[in-house]
Amino acid sequence: MSAMGPVTSMTSDIQHLSAYCRPGMDANRTQLCTRIAEQFIAQSDSLLQLTLAIQVGERAGLGELQLSAARNLREAGLLHLASMNGLAPDNPKETCRNMSRQLAFAQRTAEVGELTAVREQMPQRARQ
Repeated sequence: MSAMGPVTSMTSDIQHLSAYCRPGMDANRTQLCTRIAEQFIAQSDSLLQLTLAIQVGERAGLGELQLSAARNLREAGLLHLASMNGLAPDNPKETCRNMSRQLAFAQRTAEVGELTAVREQMPQRARQ
């Protein structure tokens, strides 16, 4: 329950940001939203934050190079998490191994944040 406060707050802030950074903005608002999106992408420490940052960046017209790199990281992270979270109900040893990996990942996420933990787990070629 203690995690719900920051999540609720972040969701509320993102909703306000999404309402502010919307299609059809004037030049000043576009410039501000572009800077916000750049910072938001650079400082995101979770896949949720990165996804929301990408959405704001798309609305603000952030450069395709930055958006593409952020999208690639998000997709690689989601694929990695999906593969790590797969359980093998017919193979108890594999299920135990996956559960151990999940626990280790959760501990590392608590230490360094989700995106850093995901980057550490991904193959080197996928990190770039």
